[in-house]
Amino acid sequence: MKALLKYTLLSNFCFSLMSGLSLVLFSDEIGTLIEVRLSGALVYIGLGLLPFALFTIWVSQQKKNYQKWVKLIIYMDLSWVIGSCVILLFQPFTINATGNIIIGVVALIIGLFALLQKRGLS
Repeated sequence: MKALLKYTLLSNFCFSLMSGLSLVLFSDEIGTLIEVRLSGALVYIGLGLLPFALFTIWVSQQKKNYQKWVKLIIYMDLSWVIGSCVILLFQPFTINATGNIIIGVVALIIGLFALLQKRGLS
């Protein structure tokens, strides 16, 4: 595994783990910050990120036959980016400007992970 791919997967792991734990542990505070009423939904998003983070760290430790798993991670990252774009474009939830900025910045970071992981596979 190339260094670029390994370090990008490790960064993705750290970012996903920290985001997931933050959403689980501080859902009420984050909900207040972005003015969302159902902060409990943030807990479920965070809980979904935790297995993804563990999967990402597992893939980063593989020595062979890891390409298909990296592609799956790339597709999952791109799905997050697309979902974020849908939320920002169509505003299906009541989220304030701070929340929209956070969603956009997180989508950019995850999009960068996808790009770097793709390059690391090449």
